Amino acid sequence: MAIAAYLVFLYFVGDEEVNGPRTKEEWLNAIQEMRQVLGIEENHPLAKYVLELFVDVDTITSFTHE
Repeated sequence: MAIAAYLVFLYFVGDEEVNGPRTKEEWLNAIQEMRQVLGIEENHPLAKYVLELFVDVDTITSFTHE
């Protein structure tokens, strides 16, 4: 029996407290390198099951301070 599954990467943008990518564009460079290392580049048959979500930290903090 096959079970459908996805690999979800969650990236936070706009975080000034972490020493890492702060914009989606900065993340995209790192993601390209990661996909090459993992062997799941865009032409890989499983690539359609890999999702990348970008969350703006400012959006999260506005919800927590209401």
